[in-house]
Amino acid sequence: MPRRRSPRAWTEAESWSDSDAHAFEVFLANFRTVIIVLSGGASGMEYVLDQRRVSLGRGPGVDLACDDESLACEHAVLEFADGGFRLRSLTDAAETCLNGGPVEMATLKPGDRFQLGTLLFSYVVEPRSGA
Repeated sequence: MPRRRSPRAWTEAESWSDSDAHAFEVFLANFRTVIIVLSGGASGMEYVLDQRRVSLGRGPGVDLACDDESLACEHAVLEFADGGFRLRSLTDAAETCLNGGPVEMATLKPGDRFQLGTLLFSYVVEPRSGA
């Protein structure tokens, strides 16, 4: 069963400019963004992307840990960049796929499916009502 840990402290190298932080706040105000687990024991579960960087893997030390041996301890990260989220693999590209093909890093589009090890996820972006 996946578990979520509290946000970790950002290092100096990971700090954002004021304009980056503002862009993220505007994005969150206008869109609800989630990943949905499509396979494995946690199938159907949703995770709201409300942090600028979310690490995924088997853990320990990741933001979203999944109890699945096909994942590396730190498998991938979802990072806010250029007005949306991108997927960045932290392991062999063959173990991370986007829409069926291996990927090292790519910007996600609504409806994209990505696979980490044997687990499949869907990336969903919904406009907030009144936004």
